[in-house]
Amino acid sequence: MKYRQYILAAVSVIMLASCEDDTKIEPLEANMTSDRTKVEAGEKICFMDRSTGNPARWDWTFEGGEPATSQLFSPEIVYNVPGTYSVTLRVGRGENSAEKVYTEYITVAYPGEVTADFEADKLNAYNTDEVTFTDRSSGFPTSWDWTFTTADGRTVKSTEQNPVLKFEPGLYTVTLTVSNPNANSTVTKTDYLNVIDHDAVAAEFGTSTPLLILAGGTVTFEDRTMGRPEAWNWIFEGADTPTSTDRNPTVKYSN
Repeated sequence: MKYRQYILAAVSVIMLASCEDDTKIEPLEANMTSDRTKVEAGEKICFMDRSTGNPARWDWTFEGGEPATSQLFSPEIVYNVPGTYSVTLRVGRGENSAEKVYTEYITVAYPGEVTADFEADKLNAYNTDEVTFTDRSSGFPTSWDWTFTTADGRTVKSTEQNPVLKFEPGLYTVTLTVSNPNANSTVTKTDYLNVIDHDAVAAEFGTSTPLLILAGGTVTFEDRTMGRPEAWNWIFEGADTPTSTDRNPTVKYSN
């Protein structure tokens, strides 16, 4: 009989201790902090869990961040694009969970320096061609000012980031000015784009053989004319055959 009383007393003590331990656990509540809330594009922020209730799981969501999610207790997140972003933290313990959203918590500023640069899909074009210009600037520009100018003063302008344009015949110097809220930059490429009349020709030639040869050697000339030539008239000073009407003639130089 005494053993039974001892067992009941022990069970009662254990149950009381268990209830007492449960009352000591705080309610689960999501909370966090970070080492800063304002950065420039490309910088990182360290987040730290400050939740109550002894959470065992962490599910972070970082709007605009890289990586965009994390299950770590204290993740480090990089923000590469300027803007204002929210952070969501969801914590869990057993079957319980709690979530908190920090709206517009992170501000990513534009950098204090931009560098203008660009490229075109073609440097020689007909006036019937479309030429695509691609912005290669760094520093997150928000505005673009293109100017295309010929030697005689003809000007074409655009404010698109990547303009697609047709041009009248001429040799164009291209200037691009870019800016963000904190900086601006300009680049100029002189005589960058050559536009010729589709119905005209612009004579040009080259050779794939060396220009320094021994006497008696030959050189093959390649027609690289723009346009639609129908006839060719070559003159070769010092060659065995001083003239040719072939498109890509091979010429011998004995002397």
